[in-house]
Amino acid sequence: MSAHIIGICDSFDAMTTKRPYNQKRLKSMHEAMLELKTMPYKYNYKIVEALEEVVREIKGDQRYFISQYREGN
Repeated sequence: MSAHIIGICDSFDAMTTKRPYNQKRLKSMHEAMLELKTMPYKYNYKIVEALEEVVREIKGDQRYFISQYREGN
C-alpha cells in the first residue's frame, strides 16, 4: 500500500512540476488528477481520491477538480 501511495504522489508531482529531464508542458492540477483517474489499471482509485482531497484542502479551491468523474461509471 505504501508503494502505491508514493507512486501516485510522485506521478502527480512529475506531471505538475518542472523537472530537469522533462521539458514538456506541465499539466494543471486538474489535468493531472484526470489522468490519474483515467488509469485505474495503474493507479488505485481510492488513493487517487485521497490525494485529491488533500490537494483540495491545501489549495482551498475546488475548481481544479472534478470529484464525481470516474472512468467506467
